[in-house]
Amino acid sequence: MELNSAQITGDPVEVADGVHVILDNRTPLVPNVGIILGDDAALVVDTGLGPRNGAYVLDQA
Repeated sequence: MELNSAQITGDPVEVADGVHVILDNRTPLVPNVGIILGDDAALVVDTGLGPRNGAYVLDQA
């Protein structure tokens, strides 16, 4: 299966307590998606492009 160049595939990296990023994987050290975890909810800063990426990020949160 060939991946679309815009498909998010990285694992979340915790950069601070409860703050995670999924890196772009095309440009070193450039985060593409942020996830901030609270006690009762998660805030996703950018779900990526399209429903497949949104579902992937939701699964990671």
